[in-house]
Amino acid sequence: MNGPLGRLEAQRGSVTTEAVVASGLGLTLGGWMAAHLRQQPGVRAVLPRVRPAPAGRSGQGERLTLQVDADAGTDPRATLARVARQLRAVCVSFAPEAAAPPPPPPERPRLRGSLAWPLDALGLSLRCELALRRAGIEQLGALAALDERQLLALPHLGRRQVAEVVDMLAAHGLQPGTPLPG
Repeated sequence: MNGPLGRLEAQRGSVTTEAVVASGLGLTLGGWMAAHLRQQPGVRAVLPRVRPAPAGRSGQGERLTLQVDADAGTDPRATLARVARQLRAVCVSFAPEAAAPPPPPPERPRLRGSLAWPLDALGLSLRCELALRRAGIEQLGALAALDERQLLALPHLGRRQVAEVVDMLAAHGLQPGTPLPG
């Protein structure tokens, strides 16, 4: 492009970057980044834009777009990276545990057989689990030993809960009324 505008564009650098951020943080992060980028030498303009998360899609955040215009001789990408590192350092200083990787999940105790699994590890609904605990059933083996009639006789355990238990037993390769070894 010829003329004064073409020379002006050739003398400046511009970069546009986009990031997905947690819902509700786009305006805050965009404002913080823009304010700090404007203070950097050689930065002429910063334009933050936030697009909301798509409706009905959980797990997707807002899209934060930053357009940084800089003078010739100023690398807008390097300036943006430097300010992003500053932001991260500030966030980590408030939450030092966030800098360390999360601890591994506790290891599940090794059980002798599938019949020794505790009741809470079976994935039953709360209502079903509480009814079984009240009846003194704590492990998969004790649960598998009961047939459907015995399960229906337990207080607070209806047909839906019995069907849930039968499905869970089938997932473990068992049937109601399976005799316990020994």
